[in-house]
Amino acid sequence: MFQLIKLAITVTAGGAATVVSENYNGLLYGLKYVPGTLDTGADLTISSTQSECDITILTITNAGTSEVEWYPRLNSCGATGAANTDYLVLPPVIGALKVVVAQGGISMSGTLYGILLVD
Repeated sequence: MFQLIKLAITVTAGGAATVVSENYNGLLYGLKYVPGTLDTGADLTISSTQSECDITILTITNAGTSEVEWYPRLNSCGATGAANTDYLVLPPVIGALKVVVAQGGISMSGTLYGILLVD
């Protein structure tokens, strides 16, 4: 079953924002960025976060002012820890989905949607 997560972003006068969703447990299938009034140079870091650690899912620099969709995948690894780029996995979301925005303009807004695969 899929679940839609909506993160409404409003940056401060300094152009920064951190938005955290409620807690989820699933796999992130895709993301849709709707920039609204956010500046072209907005940088986004999207992660799964819990109290102990963040797992970075995607980092976007200069996101632009057009709607865009991403389908992030992570490299799997073998027993030695070497990345296996032939076998990609969906990023886990254990806890909250978090987006950190830098250089988003002055008091501007946008939206990030996450499509989460849950049981």
